[in-house]
Amino acid sequence: NDKSPVCSYSIKSIAPLSGFSWNADDAGGANSLLKYKEATGTDALAADAAREWLRNYNVDDVRATMALRNWLRTLNLETN
Repeated sequence: NDKSPVCSYSIKSIAPLSGFSWNADDAGGANSLLKYKEATGTDALAADAAREWLRNYNVDDVRATMALRNWLRTLNLETN
């Protein structure tokens, strides 16, 4: 678990500080846009697979937010 500083406040950058990792190796906003295009396309098999990927990706984003929140609550942020 790498506790080094991050250069972004995106959930993809900070959730790993809590020990969270996405199930999809290719998780990210750009890939989710591509999957959305596939999900709304005419190839039924590709659309079904893309919808499943998007569902899992979004569930992981919610889990990442919860993991990060829980981790932040464990930190002692007193500045005395």
